[in-house]
Amino acid sequence: MLKKLIVFFFIVSSLNSQTLWGTSGLFNIPDAKIYEDGVVNFALSLMNKNYVGFGSYQNNGLIYSVTIAFLPFIELNVNHVYLLPERERQGIGDRTISFKIQTLNEEKHFINLAVGINNIGSSIGKAYTIHNHAGYIVVSKSIVNNNFNFILGYGAKLFKAADYQFIGLFGGVSYRPYDFIELIVENDAERFNGALRLRFFKHIHLLAGMMNFKDFSGGISFSFAL
Repeated sequence: MLKKLIVFFFIVSSLNSQTLWGTSGLFNIPDAKIYEDGVVNFALSLMNKNYVGFGSYQNNGLIYSVTIAFLPFIELNVNHVYLLPERERQGIGDRTISFKIQTLNEEKHFINLAVGINNIGSSIGKAYTIHNHAGYIVVSKSIVNNNFNFILGYGAKLFKAADYQFIGLFGGVSYRPYDFIELIVENDAERFNGALRLRFFKHIHLLAGMMNFKDFSGGISFSFAL
């Protein structure tokens, strides 16, 4: 009876996992996988103030995001960071548009390979208003019935920005001891992070972890196919 209840409440999703920013990936870093064609992901995350450049690292950030995969190889993400507690001069918050293009899929080519740009507004906006920018290339590989996922990538500064992420070598590994649990360890090119992800009812993901293994951040997401 207990086993049946567990299966009912925690059902593995065929959808890829999301980061704190709503894109497909581990905890903070992107994956070379993308969401399946036609999938939409809504996410709400809390980011510790020590990693919110928009707030000059003084306020926690609430991240609202929408990510959609269209065509078999493109993923587009739009997110909005709002500072907590509210600050009078933050206006409507920090808005970011990012994309990722998958060029190789491990189902056909042994590995996943993707390129992406975080915050493409950095190519047209004023540098001091642009946060979390990076251009990156990333590869990933899943083994043992997809229970282990290994990621390795490299990020570079393509445009001027107030702050960046994933600049240099980044990578991580995730492990699913059960269908509904995913354990994550990663390095985002600046620090090591650890996280836990739970899946409920196939479409709901809870993500919680420690940036730099000391600062809590986490979120919830809901995914569905159009």
